Amino acid sequence: MDSAKWLKTMVREHEGALLRYVSRYVDRATAAEIVQESFLRLWKEDMQELQGREKAWLFCVSRNMALDQLKKKGQLGKDAESFDETTVGVASAQTLRSPTPEEDLDRRQQMAALQQALRQLAPKEEEVVRLKFLEGFSYKEISAITGLSVSHVGVLIHQAMKFLRSSASVSMSGAEVAASSAAASKGGRP
Repeated sequence: MDSAKWLKTMVREHEGALLRYVSRYVDRATAAEIVQESFLRLWKEDMQELQGREKAWLFCVSRNMALDQLKKKGQLGKDAESFDETTVGVASAQTLRSPTPEEDLDRRQQMAALQQALRQLAPKEEEVVRLKFLEGFSYKEISAITGLSVSHVGVLIHQAMKFLRSSASVSMSGAEVAASSAAASKGGRP
């Protein structure tokens, strides 16, 4: 595949997810500029060297550029852990049948409890949960994006899931975490 087709494919496959991800850090216009710059940087990279790792590379570059923007504006200390993320609006998947009013109420109550618990996660924990369950990255890819070790990513996801299960007192699937993660505001666990 020639590099022009490769880049078009990468833009088509990853632009939307990158915009959602970077918009958690910066405003939409700045996010669009960062994503565009990330694709320009991708264009300059060796297609063969990145083969199979393009998505993780794009997320890593975009994340770092967003954090750099925040540092320049004085909205983020030197340690990215002080960052307080904003919510990304993502529509949740609909079930095949319409729920009964009782099921709908129960589901809403579970989601509200889960969203409350997500707001209490530490920033790094929420980020790895979002990358794992909302974006579908592997631990290794999350490690490459965040700069954390693979084992640290696993520990953070384990801690977050344990906390979410106990706090929300519901049994959660990855899809439920992803839907709630997309709708919850950020906060720090006490």
